[in-house]
Order: sequence, then structure tokens, then C-alpha cells
Amino acid sequence: VREKIDSSKEQKMETAITSSLPLDWTRLQSSRDDHQQENDPTRHPWDVTDISKEDDEVVIVGTAGQKITRMGINLGDHCNPKLKQLVFRSHLIRTMEGIGEFEELELLELYDNMIEVLQALGEGRNGAPGSTLKTLDMSYNVIRN
Repeated sequence: VREKIDSSKEQKMETAITSSLPLDWTRLQSSRDDHQQENDPTRHPWDVTDISKEDDEVVIVGTAGQKITRMGINLGDHCNPKLKQLVFRSHLIRTMEGIGEFEELELLELYDNMIEVLQALGEGRNGAPGSTLKTLDMSYNVIRN
């Protein structure tokens, strides 16, 4: 804490000096170099929890140390092809991938991730999963366009 005196009012004012937060800790920096991205751990949904091919919904909410970083282009190989709900909330996912095989997907929630671009929504047969979605929640990502 530093003290300074405002001469116009003759009052003592205290100013707190705080250190800045390291951007790699907050994971919100605007751009990262390639070396740093290569060193980030890759965690797929099946690395974080068991996924049953019989379930019609997959819900994984991120917890400390168990954040998904990639959805995986082969996500469909690990899930029920008739999946209705896919929720990956509060992870470190940057790219939408692997959802084209879900032709009956009604809810896709990728809330609170690091996704920059909406993609892969119409890559499946007959425009799935985009054509079947009833709810798409992309809140708290870094989508700009």
C-alpha cells in the first residue's frame, strides 16, 4: 500500500498496488504461441470419464484437473449414434469436432469453453446435427463472428 497526499484537499489517500494475474493461469489470453499449445495436455471426453454407447445423453461438467481439451474427431466412436443430448460444460475446448455422426442430437451445450468459431453443425447426413438441434448453448465462449 502506498500513501499519497492530495494537495488540493489535504486528504491522505491510500492506493493499493496489485500484481497482475498471469494470463496463462486465467487461460484468457488473446493469442498463444504454437509451442505453448503443443505443451497443453490433450484430454478427450473418454479420458475424463466412462462413456456408455447405450446412453442417449452425455453430460460432463469440468472439474479441476479434469478439463476436456479436445472433443475428438472420433467422438461418435465412443457414444451412442442416437445421442440426444451432449453437454461439455466448463472445459478448455477450442474446436467443435466429431459431432457430425449424431443425427438425432437435440441439445448441444458447450457452455463456458474457449470455442472461437461455430463449426461442424451441418457436416452430418441431412445437415445433422444442426438440422435436428432444438437447443444450442454456446454461452461464455470466445466466438467473435
